[in-house]
Amino acid sequence: MASVTTSIGRAALALCRHPTPRRIQVRSNNAFKPTTRQFVAPFSHASRLRQAEVLEVPDYSPETMDPEDRAQYDAMTPDEREAFDREMATLSKTLREEGFGQTVKEIDKEAAQFSTWSSGNTEQIDDYFNDDVHRLQSEPYMEDGMTSMAHDELEQHRELRDYARIIAWEMPLLSHHTKPFELPSGKQLLRFRYTTYMGETHPAESKVVVEFCSKDLVPTYLNSEQRETLLKLVGPRYNPGKDLIHMSAEHLPTRAQNKRYLGDLVKSLIKEAKEGDSFKDVPLDLRHYKPKPGVNFPRKWALNKEQQKQLRESRLEKMVLRELKQYDYTDGNEVIEKAIQKSPALNPALAQLAAGAEEPEKEPVPIRRSAPAQWRPFSGRR
Repeated sequence: MASVTTSIGRAALALCRHPTPRRIQVRSNNAFKPTTRQFVAPFSHASRLRQAEVLEVPDYSPETMDPEDRAQYDAMTPDEREAFDREMATLSKTLREEGFGQTVKEIDKEAAQFSTWSSGNTEQIDDYFNDDVHRLQSEPYMEDGMTSMAHDELEQHRELRDYARIIAWEMPLLSHHTKPFELPSGKQLLRFRYTTYMGETHPAESKVVVEFCSKDLVPTYLNSEQRETLLKLVGPRYNPGKDLIHMSAEHLPTRAQNKRYLGDLVKSLIKEAKEGDSFKDVPLDLRHYKPKPGVNFPRKWALNKEQQKQLRESRLEKMVLRELKQYDYTDGNEVIEKAIQKSPALNPALAQLAAGAEEPEKEPVPIRRSAPAQWRPFSGRR
């Protein structure tokens, strides 16, 4: 159907710019003045067409077509030719009835988007009717497009390809920014930890955790008594097994704010341990800490070189046997020998054993039979 629509549009243009028009004189006050100027391809020329010119539209006939249009017409199927002839006959009749001037105005409205075309360039007009967008708008939807789920899968594929390009082209460039590892200096006592969720926004992304060792504060920032006061202030946040003080913050919207809050909190704790109450009468409470017993591997369980060699050899033998079982075959003689040993008809020893063995006599089992109860009339009670 798209080819018929395209051919109708091109034939309509060819019909409008027929090379041998006839001029008609209209005698009235608003008569059009005759002129020999012909209407050519660009639609912008129609806006400059003088109202004094009226062209008579000839009758439609396939014989008047251009060679290119005629070739397309011959390539149509019989049904398409019939539809094409019917549409062109209707178009020719409409042009004759309504007048050429009104038709030119309608063409100007339709072709307003092509006002930038240069005059005399007919290739762009032909490209318009052959354009994929025009064809897509003119053809009916055949329900053969991609579904929403398919578009989602395609979007995920694009995202994976994007990360693959980053890995291939951008990640190797990070090697130029590498620095050798250096132990933290005596001034770098706080260790901050962040959590990043790749590809999504998470509410816990702003959480910041800080850890520091209490012994690192002595003697630069605190003495031994002030350190013990600090441990009493932090309470259950102190881990005596590793001598670490662990604190976190996530109540502020950004990481920088939470990090600043933790830094100020550590400063205030150190200041309070120096200037505040020492809590000498309060013992250090470590009930929150439950040490986990460490299990050490016994050295006598470790294998020596000879045992390791034996283990490798046994594993190799098992592997060879496993491979041989995969290519195992059936031996007919072995199957016959097993059948002879199990069948009494083929094995005389089994036949003699079967003949000599007599079934033991079954002893009768006495059965006690009780006498039936004496009949009594029913009295209503049991």
